[in-house]
Amino acid sequence: VVVASFLVLAEIGVPLAPLIAGAGVVGIAVGFGAQSLIRDTLAEAFIILEDQFRTGDVISIVGVEGAGEDITLHRTVVRDLDGVQHSVPNGEITVASNQTRGWSGINLIVSVGYGKNVDAIREAVDDVGRELTDDPEWRDDILDAPSVARVEALGDSGVDLRVLGRTTPHRQWAVTGELRRRIKRSFDTAGIEIPFPHRVVISRGSDDARAAGAD
Repeated sequence: VVVASFLVLAEIGVPLAPLIAGAGVVGIAVGFGAQSLIRDTLAEAFIILEDQFRTGDVISIVGVEGAGEDITLHRTVVRDLDGVQHSVPNGEITVASNQTRGWSGINLIVSVGYGKNVDAIREAVDDVGRELTDDPEWRDDILDAPSVARVEALGDSGVDLRVLGRTTPHRQWAVTGELRRRIKRSFDTAGIEIPFPHRVVISRGSDDARAAGAD
């Protein structure tokens, strides 16, 4: 059709050179635009074929974290905890982190003071994890009871214990929050203090005044 149209225009005396040049410019512009569209479409196809994430999954892509609301041929829509909706072109997604696929993890740091027995505290935290797992309200959400995996660090103010566990998808935040609450309650009952930074202030003026009085 295009060739026939050019032939007809040539027969009626319309100069073709400007039309062909203009068509070339338009073709280049369309080509650049189509390149981005094709890249986004191919990326979306791989997302679906490889089942990387679905609508409703909590994902992290290109520095944006939140619940996936929509996946189209061109973009993925994510809404974060602040309620902000982000539209990310599929072609820009190089790494997609899915936090709710199959199972979710509990990853918690519990800090205790140096003056307490670490083994006893470790057993107390494990007891809280087992108690939470046996609770009828929470047992269906927990796959592996949270427990102390290791001593993570010897900090400036106390000892850090790493607590790990597994939950059903989307439930790690609620279970971790309840675990923190119960650990705090258990520590309060046992008189275990959660460490906090201390600062010692020395007043040199006071020291000089005391020294002068002694003389």
